[in-house]
Amino acid sequence: GARPAAAGDAAASGAPDDDAPAEPPPENMWCCDVCTYHNAMFSSRCVICTRGQRPEHLTGEADPAAEFVRVFADDATSNPSLEAKLQELCTFLLAFEERGEVFGRRSDRKIFEALAARLSAAPRELEGAPAAPKEKEKEK
Repeated sequence: GARPAAAGDAAASGAPDDDAPAEPPPENMWCCDVCTYHNAMFSSRCVICTRGQRPEHLTGEADPAAEFVRVFADDATSNPSLEAKLQELCTFLLAFEERGEVFGRRSDRKIFEALAARLSAAPRELEGAPAAPKEKEKEK
């Protein structure tokens, strides 16, 4: 007989099927081999279980700060893309503590310079947006 039923038998019995990963991670992430959480590429260790290590062939060859700057500085970046990148930035910042590193290298600071420029150029059309500080100053 044919062997395709073997994979089905493993799934039916509740045993994990080590031959096929559940779902491959997105291009900018890696899958923890311990808990299967999809981690951001800049995390060298799993942020959930802290036991899984990023695979050797996926060394973050590019500076992750450069990618944040590229996205934040591009006026054509859509709001959903900006929101996703901001969420990724939060994970990126948390990963510094997890690795025992300090945020603040020159390339890291460029992230905030790009964000600050983006925010200062943003229209203040949103309801409830704070007025510019100069408008609130009292005359002396």
